[in-house]
This record gives sequence, C-alpha cells and structure tokens, in this order.
Amino acid sequence: MRPWYLASLGVGALVALPAFAFAPTRAPQEFSLAWETAVPQAAFQRLEEASLESTRLDATWRAQRNQRTGTVRFAVGSNYQPAGAISNEADAEQIARDVLSANRELLSVRESEVQLRTVVHARGKYAVHFDQHVNGVPVYHGRSFVLLSDSGNVMAMGSDFFPVTDGVAAPILTSEDALAAAAASLGASI
Repeated sequence: MRPWYLASLGVGALVALPAFAFAPTRAPQEFSLAWETAVPQAAFQRLEEASLESTRLDATWRAQRNQRTGTVRFAVGSNYQPAGAISNEADAEQIARDVLSANRELLSVRESEVQLRTVVHARGKYAVHFDQHVNGVPVYHGRSFVLLSDSGNVMAMGSDFFPVTDGVAAPILTSEDALAAAAASLGASI
C-alpha cells in the first residue's frame, strides 16, 4: 500500500507544480496593506525653536517632516491641552480643527481646505482625520489628523497637506465632462 501512496503524492505534485506558474508572485496593489505613513523612530527629531514660536507646543514634541513639502508630517508629544474633556465626536472634531488652525504654519493647513473624513473613538482616544480640498477638488494624498485623549490632551498630529499658493484656478470641467474627455482621448465611449 505504501508504494501506491507515494506514487499518488508524486503524481499530484507533478500535476500541481505547473499551476504555480499562473499564481501571482505578489499581492495585487489594491490588496496591499502597507501603511503609508509608517516612519522609523529614528526619523523623529525635536522641533526647532523657530517652529515652536508660532505654536502652543513645548520642547517635548518630536516630529518627522514631509520630505516633499518640509511641513510636519507627524508630531508626537505631551503638555498640550487646548480644551477640557471631550464628550462626543462633534467636540473632538471642533477641537481638532482648532489644533490644526493654531498650528497652521507648522502643518501647512488652511482652514478653507480642511474637510472632515472620519472621527473614531476607541480606548479613551479620538482620532480625527481630514482631507485637503482646494476649490472643492480633493487633493491626492492631502491628509491631516489629530489624536486626542478623552481628557482633551493632544497626543499627536500631522499633515500631508500640500502648500497651495493663492490664485489656484477652480476646475473648469465637471467630473462627468472630465471622464468623457478622457474616454474620448482613448477612443472609448461611455
């Protein structure tokens, strides 16, 4: 009985091996779980005195800067409590907006460009995330966040908002017109 068992395993392996030629070598991009803002601890540095002058942050805060924009991408620290205890998501959103506004130069955030994405409350903390919109148009990867404790203490904040100069034109095409123009340029119909 053993030779039959071994022979069937050998035949099964020979049949299955060609199937691996059609298996993807890595996960497709849409299933990638890479964390966009993952940063090695060594990248964090003390904020310079000049950066702290226009904020309510103290020297205990550490930050990582966005290499493209020079703004603070991620900052972590303590001793910054702009308000009292937070009782609901609306309070958390307003406090987070106030924090972004108070640190607008450090984070390159304009209040007119801030649009709420989510407010999540878990384990005694509120994570408030925003997207950047310029003239109603979402900016690709333009994101900011504030992490607050239930007591209202700011634990972390950051921004990947892109600095935008005044006079940026409003879009002249609607999303439907842009889609139609793209399809026409490819010779496709919608």
